[in-house]
Amino acid sequence: MLTHPIVKRLLAAALLLAVSHLAHAATIPRRSHVDGEVLVKYRENRVLERTVHYRSMWHLSTVQTYPASGIRKVELPTGMTVDQAVALYQSDPDVLYAEPNYRYRLQALPNDTELDRLWGLVNDGTSGTMDADVDADQAWDLETGSRDIVVAVVDSGVDATHPDLAANIWTNPNETDNGIDDDGNGYIDDLHGWDFAEDDKHPVDTHGHGTHVAGIIGAVGNNGVGVSGVNWQVSIMPLRFITAADYGTTADAIEAIEYADDNGADVINLSWGGPDYSLALKNAIDATSALVVCAA
Repeated sequence: MLTHPIVKRLLAAALLLAVSHLAHAATIPRRSHVDGEVLVKYRENRVLERTVHYRSMWHLSTVQTYPASGIRKVELPTGMTVDQAVALYQSDPDVLYAEPNYRYRLQALPNDTELDRLWGLVNDGTSGTMDADVDADQAWDLETGSRDIVVAVVDSGVDATHPDLAANIWTNPNETDNGIDDDGNGYIDDLHGWDFAEDDKHPVDTHGHGTHVAGIIGAVGNNGVGVSGVNWQVSIMPLRFITAADYGTTADAIEAIEYADDNGADVINLSWGGPDYSLALKNAIDATSALVVCAA
C-alpha cells in the first residue's frame, strides 16, 4: 500500500526525536568550548621566551599553568576569537599544540528501571551487541522532547492509562467531556483522540500494537518506571482505526490522518502497511502539513 512513490516521506520511527522540539533546542546556546581562552603547550626549552612574546605582542596572558602536563591556559584579549588564537599559535613551530578549552557534559541517561531492555536505543551489550543501537543517549544530551510537540499515532489505539504513557497523552485544548462538540470539528467529546473503527471517543487499544508504538515514540522518561521513549516528553494523540482483529480500512486511515492534521499534529505515525498501493492514501498523506512517519 505504501510503496516507492512516497518513500521520500518515510522516516525511521526511532529517529522521531530529531523532529521533537528542534526549534526550542536551537534557541539554547550550546557552545562546544569556553569563549575567551585557549590551552597551549610550548616546547620545553621555549616556554619562557614564547610566553613573554605572546603577552607583549598579542596581549595573550597565561592565567593558569598545569605543572604535570606543562599546559598553559591563556586568556585572549578583547576582539580576538578562539579560532584566531588557535591559528596564531599553530603557526608557531615552538608551540606543540593549541586548542579551545572544550566543554564536556554528563550524558543524559534516564533513571527508568528497564532502560537496559531498550537495546535498540542504548545497547550496552546486555542485550545483543554493544553499540548496535541508534545512540539515543547521545541525542538525549541535546534534547529529550517536548509536550508542545503532538504526535498522532494512527494505529490500533493507545492505552492512555498506562503508567509510562499517561502523562504524555494529548488533550484537546478546545474540548470538554460534556456531550457537545465544543470545538466544532465534527467529533463530540474527542478529549483524547478518536476511534475511527468504532466511531466513538474511546480510542482504546484492543490489540496492543498501538500502545507498543506509542511507547517507542514517547514512554515517559526519567520517571523511575518502566522504559523510556525516544522522547521523554511529548503529546501522543491516540487515533484508532485498526481493530482487535488487526484490520483497518483506507477510508478510516484517511479520516484519521485528516483529523490529525486538522487538530494540530506535528507528526503523524503510520506503523502499518498492506499488499496494494493506494493513491487515495498517498493523496491524504501528501495533503498534510505534518511530518508523516511510516513503516517501510
